[in-house]
Amino acid sequence: MAAAACTTQGPSPASASISMYCGSSDVSFYTTELPQYMLIEAIRGLGPGVVNLAAAMTYTLLVLLAGLLAKGGAGGREGRARFLLAAGIVLAPQLSATSTLLQAPDHTGTAVALLVVWLVIDRARPHWLVPVAVCAMLAWIMAADSIVLLTGIVPIAVAAGLATLQLVAQPRFLERIETVTATLIDGLKREARAAGVDFSAQSIGSMFGIYFRDAPPKSFAEVMQCDREAFNRFFHAMLERGVYLAPSAYEAGFVSSAHGPAELEATFGAARAAFAIAMGR
Repeated sequence: MAAAACTTQGPSPASASISMYCGSSDVSFYTTELPQYMLIEAIRGLGPGVVNLAAAMTYTLLVLLAGLLAKGGAGGREGRARFLLAAGIVLAPQLSATSTLLQAPDHTGTAVALLVVWLVIDRARPHWLVPVAVCAMLAWIMAADSIVLLTGIVPIAVAAGLATLQLVAQPRFLERIETVTATLIDGLKREARAAGVDFSAQSIGSMFGIYFRDAPPKSFAEVMQCDREAFNRFFHAMLERGVYLAPSAYEAGFVSSAHGPAELEATFGAARAAFAIAMGR
């Protein structure tokens, strides 16, 4: 099932342990199955049974995790039917030329970790920490078995791309985001005028740029006339108030579909104080 395919015939426990954890495999299993073997060895001691127990544990987890993932949010008879169907597919004997879910005997441990990732995506409530946790988990698995690039990372990227296309295809999506961007630019210019700051801004689509000069630059020489020190003070003041702009004075910013009236008002409130700080007041 994994890297532990060698017998323990070393002259000492240490060399025996190394021998047990070696194997003729194209993957390392350093972050997935080797910790599992180490845990079992720490509890039961070193011996051939470590491999057998790890194999039984991995197969049991595969059956349970596949059933839970298939169950989803369904309850009652439907939930039980989904669970049993998925578990039955994993338990059923497979033809030698096929591999259902497990992919190949060399990657069963990877399948366990990957099913945990799918469960997190399926069950976790929407929160910015979820994609961070998923990326960290995939990176952890990737260190053990690069096949997760094809079985885990690519499917997530494809699903994210399809979800983005569905969102963009909604009626008047581009018009709405352009309106939000224009409102953002108008509000920033209004707050700058109220603070007596030389400031200009422009936008196209969902992209915008801000400049600490009286008009948008049209040449490199005019770009270099922007007050970079004022921008730096403005950037850090906005960041302290929860608004993360592009950190370079010459860098474009982008509005997303997640930005709405509440975010705009919060940005204008932060800019009101940040413009005063930018001018050293």
